[in-house]
This record gives sequence, structure tokens and C-alpha cells, in this order.
Amino acid sequence: MDILVVDDNNEYRDTLVRYFKSKGFRTEGAIDGADGLARYRKRSHRVVLLDLMMPGMGGEEMLYEMSKWDELPVVIVMTVSSREDEYRYQLYEKGCFYYEEKPIDVQETAWKIRNLIQIQKRDGRSVQGAGSQMNREIQEFYEYVLDQIGQEEMNVAEIARKMGVGRRALDSMAREFLSVTMHDVIRNLRLLKAREICREGGAGNVKELAGMVGYRDAGYFSRLYREAFGSSVVEDLKSGVRLPAFGELRGRM
Repeated sequence: MDILVVDDNNEYRDTLVRYFKSKGFRTEGAIDGADGLARYRKRSHRVVLLDLMMPGMGGEEMLYEMSKWDELPVVIVMTVSSREDEYRYQLYEKGCFYYEEKPIDVQETAWKIRNLIQIQKRDGRSVQGAGSQMNREIQEFYEYVLDQIGQEEMNVAEIARKMGVGRRALDSMAREFLSVTMHDVIRNLRLLKAREICREGGAGNVKELAGMVGYRDAGYFSRLYREAFGSSVVEDLKSGVRLPAFGELRGRM
């Protein structure tokens, strides 16, 4: 799968290109929206990682130009700051598949892209333009889970009730867009948060870390962590885990 990274920050762009190449994706970079459009017309990338704030043609203008085409690539928008909900929803309507604050978690983003590949293989159809169908409920679900990440009693049914939607509807959307259940989403977000806390040295021991992301059983949490990342949470707490690209860039963006 071809990926195009459009960002005017040379260091950040080049680091993302190197990372995704190391994961087996055919990847190239563009310095702004105009360069991105030119490169896309030559190669028709399946995924575009698009920065919003760039000199010359910015990301929003590039997204608008791409929205005029019959087939839109899967666009993941990157921005240095959060935006109002209505603005983000407008990006979704123009074809944005997902919205990430910089610096993005490259590992999680790679997982999402691989999920898109699995959807294509499973259904035998293109997911180009999936952003135009991206349900607001999924984004709201993500934000709620991240806000309540330390609550052990958090579950899909309770979140669905508070959001005013059905649990089955949430699960159907998760399976459609992410190829997992909402229960899996909660677990993965808890583990990704734990990984971030390890990286920042925010916990003194495994039991404390487990509690911070909503797990009472430290042993069970440790097993999930190893299955997800292939490393020991004890060792990661001691050394401070270093994720490729993301770890080096976090403090500079």
C-alpha cells in the first residue's frame, strides 16, 4: 500500500517516511499541498497523512481539491492543536478518514492502516472516501474512552447509554471501520495509554500503572501488555520505552 506524507516540517516528514517504509509500506513525502497533489496524480497513493498548517497550499485546501475527484484516498489529517468539533466534522465530510493531533502515534497509525488493508481484502471493495462515512459516534467514543481511561468499570454498554446510541450500533461501526469490537477498542486504548505513561516515566511500578489505565489485576494487565507490544512492562518501566520516531519527536512539535 502506498502512503504519501504531506508536511512542511522536513524532520518530522522524513521521520514518518522512514518509519512507514520500515514497516513495509511504500512511502514518500511532499513539502506542501501543491507538491502533494502533484505526487498523488503521478502515483495515486492509497493513504495520505496530511498536515493542516503549511505555507502555500495548506492541508485543508489540498483536501478540498481531492474531494472533487471520483476516488478519494484515505486521508488522515494531522494538526498540532485540537479543533472545535464542528470544524473536525467538516473535515470528515470532505473526506478525512481520521483526525490526529501531532505528534501522531506512529505505531497506532500503522495498525489503523493495516486494518484498512484487511477491510479491503475481506470485503473486496475500496475504502477510499471512507472518511465521508465516518460516524461521529466513533470519534465521540474514542474521546470518551480516553477521558475515562482510568475507570475500571468503563464498558461499552455504559458508554453507549451516555452517548445516546445503541451498543450494537457502536459495535457495527467498529467492525466496519476498524475490524474490531468496541471492547477491543477500549482494551487497545488502555494499553496504548499505558505505553505512553511508560515512555514518560509516569508510573513507579506495574500495579500503579495498571490502576492508571483501569486494570485492578496487575498480572492480567502485564500479560495483555506483552501480547500487544512484545515486551515486558516491568522492563519498559525501568528503561522508559522508546517508540520509533514518535519518542524522538514528542518534545519538539
